[in-house]
Amino acid sequence: MSLSATVDFSLSPDPGSCTVSYTDPEGRPAQYHYPGSPEIAPVRPLWGVDAETANGSGHDMAYPTFDLTLAPLVAFEAEAKRHMDITMIGAHWDNDAGVPTAKGIVDPAGLAAILAHGTIPLVQWQSYDSRYAQSSASQIPFSIPNILGGSQDAYIDAIAAVCKSYGGPMYMRFDHEFNGDFNLLWSPGITDANSHLITPTDYRNLWQYVRARFNALNVTNVIWVWCPMTFNAKGIVNSRLWSDTYTTFWDPTLPGNDCYPGNQYVDRVALDGYNWTPGWSTWAQIFTAAYNAITAAYPNKPLMIVENGCEATSQYTTPPTTRAGWYADAYGPNGLGLMPAIVAVLYFNWDAWRIDNDSGSPDPTSEAAYALALAAGDGRYSVTFPGQYFGIHYFTVTADHNATQTLSFEAGAAFNQIDSAVRDMALDMPAYIG
Repeated sequence: MSLSATVDFSLSPDPGSCTVSYTDPEGRPAQYHYPGSPEIAPVRPLWGVDAETANGSGHDMAYPTFDLTLAPLVAFEAEAKRHMDITMIGAHWDNDAGVPTAKGIVDPAGLAAILAHGTIPLVQWQSYDSRYAQSSASQIPFSIPNILGGSQDAYIDAIAAVCKSYGGPMYMRFDHEFNGDFNLLWSPGITDANSHLITPTDYRNLWQYVRARFNALNVTNVIWVWCPMTFNAKGIVNSRLWSDTYTTFWDPTLPGNDCYPGNQYVDRVALDGYNWTPGWSTWAQIFTAAYNAITAAYPNKPLMIVENGCEATSQYTTPPTTRAGWYADAYGPNGLGLMPAIVAVLYFNWDAWRIDNDSGSPDPTSEAAYALALAAGDGRYSVTFPGQYFGIHYFTVTADHNATQTLSFEAGAAFNQIDSAVRDMALDMPAYIG
């Protein structure tokens, strides 16, 4: 006995929506048979990009104005031969007396344009003023103790109001890569412009403080992403990133070194990592140790890879394979295939990591390989319905993401015994899509 189902997935809001309509074996329309949510899990991650603009202005939302045509995103999608589910944009804390300026602007029109494109924006938000050197006295108001004392409340609240007015789903990756070697003004072990030695406690307190201000303004559409770097972030096994004082600043097993703000403040955990000269590392070498650690420490938090990439083949002296080969391995069964907790992967399409060029020359082989690697596992979702409502243990249907399909599957003879009140019940079924 067959049961027909039309499965319609949509991307936004996050969580997305899944509506299922059925026709029973006698041909009677029975909309929305199931009186509760099905279990919906992606069998591939959501794909995304941080796309460099043609004029080199990067991903900042205002430099001086955000490109509402989304030209860098559209161009990357053409190269990747698929739609991007997430795109990263940037903002610093540039402001004058709490009024966002230049790179401190988060533009609601820009966020809306991205969402209208069918893509969820991810804002990389960094708590310093990009107009000044990090050692400048102008950064003193951004010293963590001063922020906790209220020095940036007006600016934080202004951005919170913008996010709330936009209203759509968005990710906020706040003060990322705190364990890197970039001397960021929020990194533990760094002495800031106010001569304050930043500690893990400072970092946790900063995260909690900013999130609490958003909560106080009832901003509910922002998905907060906590993002360290991997153990092998620069493509060098046993990188110096993990052999000095920066190593332990996110490891919760080491007392006093935990930078995790807490489950009530973090919605997603994330990692950044690259195949980066002078060494050559596979996806597994870059991410496995950190993946195992972060999923063990925070098993109930969806995991994102917010930055990844492979430099052009010509950058390496004796690469074991090409960049095209790296893509195929990274996004295949020996890379992502071994890391099922990852729900989203964003590519860092900048400089030497751009998929479309090698040292300034076109690289069509790399570009085609990237597109092929994504297509290999692209666009499939598994939907499992608890079977007690259908007289079977379970059944599974698979449908294209952002598409509608009609599928047939065996429902079991007991289908006719389903209570008509259940079969006629109408409801929306939420789908977790990352």
